[in-house]
Amino acid sequence: MAKRDKLVSAVFVYWVGRWYLQGGSLHKEFIEYFLDVNALGGIGVNFAVNERIGINLMSKYTYMWNDNFDNRDDVGNNYEDQSLMTTVGLTYNFTGRKDSDNDGVYDKEDKCPTVFGLAKFGGCPDTDADGVEDAKDDCPKLAGTLNGCPDKDKDGVADKDDSCPETPGLAQFGGCPDTDGDGVEDSKDECPKLAGTLNGCPDKDKDGIADKNDPCPEVAGTLNGCPDTDGDGVADKDDRCPEVSGIKQNSGCPEIKEETKKVMTKAMEGLFFNSGSAVIQRKSYAVLDNVAKIMNENPSYKLEIKGHTDNTGKEAKNLQLSKDRAAAAKEYLIKKGVESSRLSSEGFGVTQPRADNKTAAGRKLNRRVEFTIQF
Repeated sequence: MAKRDKLVSAVFVYWVGRWYLQGGSLHKEFIEYFLDVNALGGIGVNFAVNERIGINLMSKYTYMWNDNFDNRDDVGNNYEDQSLMTTVGLTYNFTGRKDSDNDGVYDKEDKCPTVFGLAKFGGCPDTDADGVEDAKDDCPKLAGTLNGCPDKDKDGVADKDDSCPETPGLAQFGGCPDTDGDGVEDSKDECPKLAGTLNGCPDKDKDGIADKNDPCPEVAGTLNGCPDTDGDGVADKDDRCPEVSGIKQNSGCPEIKEETKKVMTKAMEGLFFNSGSAVIQRKSYAVLDNVAKIMNENPSYKLEIKGHTDNTGKEAKNLQLSKDRAAAAKEYLIKKGVESSRLSSEGFGVTQPRADNKTAAGRKLNRRVEFTIQF
C-alpha cells in the first residue's frame, strides 16, 4: 500500500475513534478542522540604501471564518478571529549586481547606468555606430571618421564646418582650397592657378597692377602700370617723345604750331638748286634761316630732311641727286647753329612723286626737299 493510502487510512481511523469516544459529535469538529478558511491581505515597501542594503516595511491583515485561530472560543458570540501585523526589516543583497539599462554592464561599472550602451565604452552609447561614443562624438547622429563626423573630401575638416565639403582644402580657409599656395583661397583669388601677392595674382614690377592687367609687367609705372616719364598722360611705350611733355593727339609729342608748319611748307616750296646740282641758290637762304631759327628755339625738335626729283634723266642719277640736295640743306642748317645730331637727311629719287611727271607743272612739284619736324 502506498504511503498516501496509509496516511488517509490512519486519519480515517483517528476520526472514527474520536467520534466513538465522544458519542458521535465528530461531524462539526471534522468540518471545522478541514474547512478552516481565512482571508489574507498586505502591503509592503522596500527602500534601497545602496546596492546591497535595503529597508523593508510591511503590514499584513488576516481574517478567519472561525474562532479557533487563537485556540480560544468565544462561546455564544461566535466571533471570528482577526489579526494585523506590521514588520520593519533590513535586507542585504549578497551579490550587489544591478543592471538598470539591461546593457550587460552592471551599474557599478556602467558610466551611463540609465542608458543602453556598449561594454567597450563602459556602458555608454554609440548612437551612429561609428566607433566613437556619443559623449566624445561631435556628430552623434551621423557616422563619421573625424571625431565622429563625416569628412567627404578627407581634408581634415568635418563637413559641418567645411565651406567646401566636396573639395579638399585647408583648415585656415574653412576647408576650401588654395590651389597655387599663395595664401589666398581660390574663391577670393583672381589668379587661382598662379601664385601672387596682389589679390592672389603676380605683380612682377610691384607697381600695384597685376601682371594680367599690366601692359608693362616688367617695368613699374603709374599710368595703367606703365611708365610715363614726361607725365603727359601718354605711356613711354606709346610716346614718340617720352622725355618731352606733349599731347595724346601727337603721340605724346608737343603740339607743332601752325605757323611752324607753314615755315616748313614754305621751306619746301622756296628751296631752289642750280639745275642738275645740289648747289643751293642764294634766294633760298631766307627760308632756310627761318627753319634754323625754329630749330634753335625748340631744342626738343628733330628735323627729317627728304630729297625728291622728277623722272627726267636716269633713275640712279636722280636718286643720288635727291640725296645730295637733302644733305646740302642739312649742312646749311648746321652752319646756322643747329646740332647735327638733331638732323637727318635722305634721298628717294623718283619713288615718291607728288604730282604727274607727264606735265611740266607736275615735274616742278616733284622736284622738292621736304622738312618734317620729329621728336
